Order: sequence, then structure tokens, then C-alpha cells
Amino acid sequence: MDQAVEKKAPLPLWRRILLALIVIIIAGLMSIIVANYLAGVMLGSKINAIAESGEPLDFYAMARIDKNATVTGEDASDYYTSAAMALPNNILPGVAQLNMVYRATVQSNPEGQPFPEELLNTVNQNLAGAKPLFESIDKAASLPLYRYDINVQNGSRQAHGISIQNQTAAYIVSLRTLDHIRNKRYPAAAKSIVSQLRMVRQYALTPVLYLQDSKNAIILLACSDIQTLLTKDKLPKEILAVLSKEIALLVSNGDVAKTMMAERIYQLSLVKNYLPEDITAKYFTTEPEMPETVMLSPKHLGRLYRRGKTYIFLNDMDKLISDARKPWPEPLKLYPIVKLEEGQRPDFEQLCARTIHANAQIKVLVKSISLAFSCEQYYNENKQYPDSLDQISASFGVVIPKDPFSGNDLLFKRDDNGYLIYSVGVNGKDDGGALLLTANNKIPLDTGIIVRYGQGSK
Repeated sequence: MDQAVEKKAPLPLWRRILLALIVIIIAGLMSIIVANYLAGVMLGSKINAIAESGEPLDFYAMARIDKNATVTGEDASDYYTSAAMALPNNILPGVAQLNMVYRATVQSNPEGQPFPEELLNTVNQNLAGAKPLFESIDKAASLPLYRYDINVQNGSRQAHGISIQNQTAAYIVSLRTLDHIRNKRYPAAAKSIVSQLRMVRQYALTPVLYLQDSKNAIILLACSDIQTLLTKDKLPKEILAVLSKEIALLVSNGDVAKTMMAERIYQLSLVKNYLPEDITAKYFTTEPEMPETVMLSPKHLGRLYRRGKTYIFLNDMDKLISDARKPWPEPLKLYPIVKLEEGQRPDFEQLCARTIHANAQIKVLVKSISLAFSCEQYYNENKQYPDSLDQISASFGVVIPKDPFSGNDLLFKRDDNGYLIYSVGVNGKDDGGALLLTANNKIPLDTGIIVRYGQGSK
């Protein structure tokens, strides 16, 4: 007789659903844990590859500074720090406005005509109150700089505050320079310009993106002072030699790539808690902790997200650094500046694009001024200015610099009132040396310098 087979009753539907959900959740959690581990391995391999290629992963390595070296004697760092800390906060707009007005008046006031008394009194009051600042800045200029860090590792807010104070100091030093020029104290003006240009050294260790505007502002201001000095009188060879040497230090290659490498170091410092421990111990210091450091997420999903974002960032930076090293004007073409809608903030790529374009502008100005010194030297020897840059090249063996906006030589134009050394600018077209604003243009069509001289100085 057949025995009846007792059938097991199936699990209720809700239990089956619950079981499936439990399995899915466990599988999902395991997947996240495994993915998090693999992301850490990939990130570690990526950082190892960067280091093995010789690229720096430390600010000191990038600046080629031995952080363990013992510094003997005085260091410029102490004087730059005291100069910045002694300045009142929030005076940059007022000082910048005064500088602009004073510069325009020094440039336009006819020879022998009285200077506006109210403006002169305001400037004199500012200069008298800034004597301790001048002492610190001038002393720093005469010393080597080993220890200085603009304090990026103490947070972007503090570093930004110091950079604002640096700009303020530069504008006040520029006021002194303009005052020397007005009074025809040209050797003193040149010395003042040197002190200002040497302030740029403070950005060498940590040239991250958000500090570039401050650095560029100091360079642009010094270039404007040099241009004002050149238009006032013929400079002797001793002054030209001093300024030429200082300007030559700013004419360097790879500035944009260096900024991108610094940004990579900075961002990795922020997220170092998400890096594999062995990688952190190998390549990154743990002290001092940065205030903005991204806190470690207790959740595997948060860690996976951060590690994934960091891996993508490093890949993007590889391309940026590689593109920044390409010959001009290719970086400008690869990273054009996009017009943003009102209220729209630029993304990271646009911030990089703006840095690339600003760097091209700085290169044009610095190299144009370097050529202008050669033109002045040519005048000292021949009692007339050259008709072309080829004459400069033939006389002094100067290699005519390339225009970063075109890849061709910088352009030269001379008339009865002076000479122009310029670049084709953003539009890539020679507009005849249109270096001034016109009614129809928001920016000059070309970029460079104009040196105008008085009657009988041709």
C-alpha cells in the first residue's frame, strides 16, 4: 500500500519576500565592502604610479625644499609674516583705489605742473604710516626664503587671508614706487620694485589654484610700475640690469603644470583619511591636520564614493597636467573659457581654464617687459630705438619669446611716440597693438605693454 507523501507547506509570501530582501541586503553590503576594498587598491596603485613616475606628492618635493634641513641665519619668512600681520584687515579695496588714482595722476600730470595737493597729502600719510611695513618687506627681499609656507595646511581660509594681506602690502609698496618715480628717484624706485617682485616667492611652496589670483595681482602690479618707470625717463644700464635679472626669475616654464600638481597634492591632503593606510604613511604627512580635511565616513558606501571620486580626480589631473605641458597655444584651445550664466559658479575645469589663460597673460607681460629692457639697452648703446625685434636679437643674442596665444614670436611696433611689444591676445588675431579699451570691447583686443616717451627721446 502506497504511503502518502506528506508535502511541506510553502513559506508564506511575506516570508519569501523578507528572505529575498535579506539576501539582497547582505549581497549588497558584501558588494560594497568588496568594492570599497578594490577602490582602495586601485587608488593606492594610482598614487604609487604617480610617485614612481617622479611626480611630486608633497609640497616640499614639488618646491625642491628639504623640510628637514636646518636653516642657519635669518630667514625672509619671519619678515613676511610680521609684515602681513601688522596690516589692518579689509583695507585692500581702499589701498587699491588710491594706487590706481595715484598711478594715473603720476602718468598724466604734465612736467613742471603742480601735483594735486589733496591726493599728495593722502599718499604721504599712507607712506608715513607704512614705514615698518617697508622695513620688513625690504629686509625680507635681502634674505633667502627657506621656511615660508603661506599656511595652506592650516586651511584655505587662513591662507586666503594671508594672500589678501600680501596683496595689500604689494599695493602699499607700489605706492612708494610711484612716489619715487614722481620725484625722479629712479634707483630707489627700482629697489622698491625688486622688493615687491620678491614677495612672489611666498607662493612657490604651495601654488594651489585659489592662491593664483593673489600671486598674479602682485606680478601685474609690479609690471605696471615697471611700465610707468620706463615711460618717465631713459634708465641707465645699472638699473636695467637689476630689473632684468629680477624679471628673468619670473620667466619660467611649466607654471600651469606646477599649479595643477600643487592642486593634486592639496586635494589628496584633504581626503587622505580615505587613502589606504600604507599609502598615507608612505607619501603623506599626518601632522598638522588640515581643518578642512574631509572626515572619514563610518559607512562603507561613503568611503567607496569618496575613493571613487578621488580616483576619477587623479585621472582628470593626469590629463590636465599633461595638457598644461603642451606647447602654447594648445592648452588655451583645449581649455577655453566658457561664458557662465548669471549666478553660475565655474566648475573645476573652468577654474583650471581661467588659470591657464591668466598664466598666458602674465607670460606675455613679463616677456614683453624683458624685451623692453633690451630695447632700452639698445637705445643706451645706439641712441635710437630698434625698428624690429630682430635688431635686438642680432645685437644681444636675445631669443624672441613666443606668444602663448599664437605660438609665433611676440610682435613689435614702433612709431614717433614710442613702441609696443604685444601678443595677439585671446582672439588670436593681430589687431595692430590694440592694448587699450575701446567703446565696443570689454577687454583689449591685444595684450602687452606700451612704452611712450617724450619729445627728443626717439
